[in-house]
Amino acid sequence: MALASAGSSPVPGTISILQVHTPMIYVYALKSKTRNYIYVGMTANIADRMHRHNSGYEKTTRSYRPFELIYLEKFEDRKQARVKEKYLKSGSGKEYLKKLINQ
Repeated sequence: MALASAGSSPVPGTISILQVHTPMIYVYALKSKTRNYIYVGMTANIADRMHRHNSGYEKTTRSYRPFELIYLEKFEDRKQARVKEKYLKSGSGKEYLKKLINQ
C-alpha cells in the first residue's frame, strides 16, 4: 500500500501518513475521592495521566488527590476530542458527569 504525504489529496489505495502515526486521543473525567471535585482532560496515554494526577505531578489537581476515573471516551481525531472535552467542562457537561456518578 502506498503512502500519501500529509496535505495531499486522497488517492484510492493510499493512506495518509497522519493516519498511520496519529495516536488515539482519550477524553477523561476524574472524581476526587476526598473532595467534591471533577477534573476533565484529554490525553493519548490514559495510564500515564492517571499516574501523574494521583502522584501529584499535576499542580492543578494535586490538592484533590486521590482520583478515580469516572468517564473515558476514545477518539481518532484530536479536534473531535477537544469538542467533547469542552462540553464536559461546561455546566451541562458537569451535570452529565454528576448524573453518571449518582447512577
